[in-house]
Amino acid sequence: MSDINSIATGAVTNYQRALATVANNIANVDSEGYSRQEVTLAENTPTKFGKSFFGTGARLDGVRRLYDEFIENSLRNSSSELNQQNPMVDYANRVINILGNENLSLSSALDTFFNSARELSLNPSSLVQRTVFMSDAEGLTARFKEISSQLDLVVSETEEAINSDITKVNILSEQLANINKQLASTRILSRQPMQLLDERDQVLRELSELVKVKVDEAPNGSVDVSLTNTFSSGVIVSDLDFERLFATFNENDISKVDLQLGQYTSEVEAVSSIGGGNLGGLLAFRKTLLEPTLREIDNLAKTFVFEVNDIHKKGLDLSGKAGDDLFTINPEFTVLSNEKVSNVNLYPKVIDPLQLKTNDIEFQFDAEAGQVSNLFIEGRFRKGDVIEITINGSTSKFTIPFLGIEDVGEEVSLEEVRDGLFEFLDANYGRTLSLSKETDRQINIRSEEFGFFSISPGALSSEGLISETTQRGLWTATDKATGLSVSGVESIEINGLLVEFEGNPEDGETLFLESRNRPSSGINLVFENPALIAAAGNFRIIDSEDNPSGINAAINVLQNPKENFYDEENLILKNVLQDQNFNELDSIVKEYDDSPTNPISIIPAGYADIQLNISQRGDLPVNLQLFSRDGNHIAGKSFGAREISFEENRLGRKLLEAEKELIRKRSGNEFIQAAQEADTNFIEGSTYINDYLNERGQSGYRDLDIFYGVRGSPQTLTELGLDHVVEGTEFVVGKIQSKSIFAGGLGEGFDDGTFTINGKELTRLEMPTDEELEASDVRQWLKPQVRELGIIVKASTEIIIDPKSLVPTAGLVINGTTVVEEESLLALDADERTRSAELNTRDKTALKLRDFINDKTEITGVGAYINPDGMLVINNRTGKNINIEGVSASNVLSITSTDYRGEIEMLRTVDQIRVLARDMNFDEGLTINNVSLGAPGAFSDVETVRDAINSASEIDYRLGHVFAFVDNSGALVISTENGEGIDIAGKNVLNVNANFYQRDFEQSLLSLDESPAEIRLGLGENGSPKDLERLGFDTSLYIRGSVPEDFLVFSEGDSSFALSSSFTVEEVDPIAILRQSPFTVKFLNDQTYNIVDDKTETILAERNFDVTKGGIYYQGLFIRLDGLPKSGDSFKVDGNVDGIGDNANIIQIAELEKKKVFGGAEGFSISEKYDVLITNIGTFAQRAGVTKEALTVVYDENVVKRDQVAGVSLDQEAADLVRYQQAYQASAKVMQTASVLFDAIIAIR
Repeated sequence: MSDINSIATGAVTNYQRALATVANNIANVDSEGYSRQEVTLAENTPTKFGKSFFGTGARLDGVRRLYDEFIENSLRNSSSELNQQNPMVDYANRVINILGNENLSLSSALDTFFNSARELSLNPSSLVQRTVFMSDAEGLTARFKEISSQLDLVVSETEEAINSDITKVNILSEQLANINKQLASTRILSRQPMQLLDERDQVLRELSELVKVKVDEAPNGSVDVSLTNTFSSGVIVSDLDFERLFATFNENDISKVDLQLGQYTSEVEAVSSIGGGNLGGLLAFRKTLLEPTLREIDNLAKTFVFEVNDIHKKGLDLSGKAGDDLFTINPEFTVLSNEKVSNVNLYPKVIDPLQLKTNDIEFQFDAEAGQVSNLFIEGRFRKGDVIEITINGSTSKFTIPFLGIEDVGEEVSLEEVRDGLFEFLDANYGRTLSLSKETDRQINIRSEEFGFFSISPGALSSEGLISETTQRGLWTATDKATGLSVSGVESIEINGLLVEFEGNPEDGETLFLESRNRPSSGINLVFENPALIAAAGNFRIIDSEDNPSGINAAINVLQNPKENFYDEENLILKNVLQDQNFNELDSIVKEYDDSPTNPISIIPAGYADIQLNISQRGDLPVNLQLFSRDGNHIAGKSFGAREISFEENRLGRKLLEAEKELIRKRSGNEFIQAAQEADTNFIEGSTYINDYLNERGQSGYRDLDIFYGVRGSPQTLTELGLDHVVEGTEFVVGKIQSKSIFAGGLGEGFDDGTFTINGKELTRLEMPTDEELEASDVRQWLKPQVRELGIIVKASTEIIIDPKSLVPTAGLVINGTTVVEEESLLALDADERTRSAELNTRDKTALKLRDFINDKTEITGVGAYINPDGMLVINNRTGKNINIEGVSASNVLSITSTDYRGEIEMLRTVDQIRVLARDMNFDEGLTINNVSLGAPGAFSDVETVRDAINSASEIDYRLGHVFAFVDNSGALVISTENGEGIDIAGKNVLNVNANFYQRDFEQSLLSLDESPAEIRLGLGENGSPKDLERLGFDTSLYIRGSVPEDFLVFSEGDSSFALSSSFTVEEVDPIAILRQSPFTVKFLNDQTYNIVDDKTETILAERNFDVTKGGIYYQGLFIRLDGLPKSGDSFKVDGNVDGIGDNANIIQIAELEKKKVFGGAEGFSISEKYDVLITNIGTFAQRAGVTKEALTVVYDENVVKRDQVAGVSLDQEAADLVRYQQAYQASAKVMQTASVLFDAIIAIR
């Protein structure tokens, strides 16, 4: 009976414990984190009796905690993913409420601003309406600031929320470490307290709500936890230890939050790739939504300010002045310094709103980084002044350029002096020095090659000054957010800011520039005076009342008129050629092997007093061709000469001028087309125009003084004292001086139409077939043709010999005549000592040689003299060639034995008296300079007076400088070669008062018939630069005065050539120039129109109207037509100088509301961009909400799965309770039965 009793007793005990476990489950049905427990019963070891085994009952094997690691891990992950969506949904809706709120939204403020602009356009002169506009503009700035402020609150709140979550993470990590310590006492998981394991899992679930974690469970139930996908980094709980998580926020970029482990320890570990949980959601929200939103709002503010200011500055205010910025962005900066304290200060200023970034900037000063010297130009400088620069002991002199001597003493701006000196230094020291322009009067100089160098400037000027300061060291600015680094000396441009330095920094000094606000919170109005609103446009367009089409036109100033041009920077004249003094153009040249299709240079608007000199290097001629961007051929050589010649030969007749013009036009258009195909920036649709080719004055392009050929103008030579003060001037008449002429072949002269001089076409020069061209032939050919123009032609041939180079033992043959026999220069009976002495006194030898040459002058036509410099000059005064030979070998002159050719000089005399024939009294005589030229009655007409004056001037020194001619109007002109005056005595044939007649320099610039007193030797229809080269001249392109628009310079020809130049650079505003040049668009027919300059009636362009463009582009302007034009339509454009009531500019501001300023023509306006921003945020919030709903389902499913495994079900527990109770009662009954049986057995005894 004992077996039965023991079995029953064990069963009762087992089921008592089972019932207790069920009761515990029921008691903890609502306990958070509790896992259901379950008893485990196991059979006792059976007992063997005989051949059989009999059971010994059951034992309690233990209480098991129901737990599934996979389900628990899934639950944690789904919890992390779900909780990540919560802040994204909540804060996204918060941002939507801020941006979409009617009282905060930019949309309503922008609508009000643009509506106010439209209202102002209806009455632009009204101060009341202007005040309303200013108020609405102020309201818009306030709206930007309020939105920025509200978003800043979101930034602060999310920062606090992140810190709060990190604190919770750290608390839970510490709890896990403590739990691990308690679990460490037992190595077997089944023996661990189930309540402790439940507590562990609950902490892990709470941690997963904050951040996604990776868990590694040890055999004893303790856990390691990592914030990353591996346990090599980001471990916050490891065994018994934990690491504190902390965050560092980047004020420049709110999307960047640096999470690190190991706070207050020596080793700090950066944690990356944190995701999931509420903390991950906050980080994701800041990065994916909040930071882009702030950036877009700032970008909206910057773009709005830029676009409005760009338009506003193109308008005119109520006083007619150009508009200033309407809005400005003023970030608030704080300067922080390191421990090195000096007196240095930083001064930041916004210079480019579009590029503005408010990132923190670090400035470091390195005193050993190099030297920077600053040249300061002050006072008043004039053309001809000299600036001396001494660098490391070597001195160079820069002369302020002047076109002609008449320009000397003319004041120039300090900016012009700076630019000229800059180019001079760059040309001479560009390989060793780095130059930069600072202000309009300052040049900064550095040298990486020298490191440190000495520099000393000086000015030879009566009023101009140049000084120098030297600073050693360099500032380096670094954007702490992007890493961008920029260096500078006194200022640095970075992130749209100009930062200027002041003071004396110390080596190694570091400063920090911190921004306290963003662009959207720093937007303000520039002024408060409503009269300063630039409502009127810079330009006004007036439709003719007689326009057949009746369409209307509007005009806009393009933001970037050259934005579609190919890059031209390397073609700008100053970047192609160096500016030189007009009389030193041979010193620096640029060589070309052939003529490119695109321009060799571009002359920008504002350049002035230009001379481009082309030297022929090959056998074929190369011409310069000057064009406007609209296809106007202004100077150079006419096109189509070959085609015209071919057609004339084919037809056997001369072509009519109209036929020639058709060929020229076709060739010109082909030239433009080829240039455009080579990426030349002719205006699209340009048509070739040659109406002004090589014309000047009122017949020229825009009345400009442009000439192609050789020009000589009157000048004054200044005499300077030691202090560079002008002590005197010498007048020099206009003249041109050739080099030695080039003969060409035998019998080769010049055809008709090869040359023009002062507009007159020169006749043919024929040469005998057995003779070569000489300077004397040119003189005889020119003299009768140019006399009526007041031009004197001289020819001479000179050979200049240094006496030191003479070979006294040699002979000399000139023009076939032996002038000096060999050895004849030395005394024949002298001993060797005398001969040596003679050899050492070459000056005496030169004197002897001079005498020998002059003895044969009547035969050779060649004379000789010693000039003031002691040189021997051998010459022919008529320009005949001089042939030099030796008697048997080399000649005494020690020069090449050959023909030496003459040179041509032409000079324009200065008109002193001009008298018409009808005003003369031929009954009287004439006395000039005390020389009687004829008694009363000696003269019959103007020609006899002229001839008498010129004949006497050849033989009487008193009239040596006087020259008379009859001009093309038949008037007698008495002039002088050197500008000196003439004295007319008594009653005279000229019928003028007895007096001394002399015109001053200003008067001498013009002849007495008001034409320029200069020489212009140009090319005729059949001429080329090679013809001028034969006369000893290079060909030049001259532009006098300032250039009003860009000009393109081409070279044309199949040969090599060289260029040199002289010019003045002046930076100008093309729009300002255009405002001073009104023009009219005239439609010749329904498709073709002209653009005509109103002042000069010049046809600036001729084009076909492109309907697809919707209007007309011209020099940065766009004329928009609201319909199709018709023949006879005309539209006048002017600078709106009297249009204060005009509303063109404020209309442009109002139309900005619809302008696609983001993303090009297919992009968005400012308001649309704001609406897109709100839409994108709404989409983000909606997407996050949908994701949250989906993840909620996943999370709920995982909760159900966990509950199915570890959750307490009252139904299940009730069933177990009944089952275990019945088992308990049955076991007790067994015990009772066993007791009865036992008692019965005892009773038997």
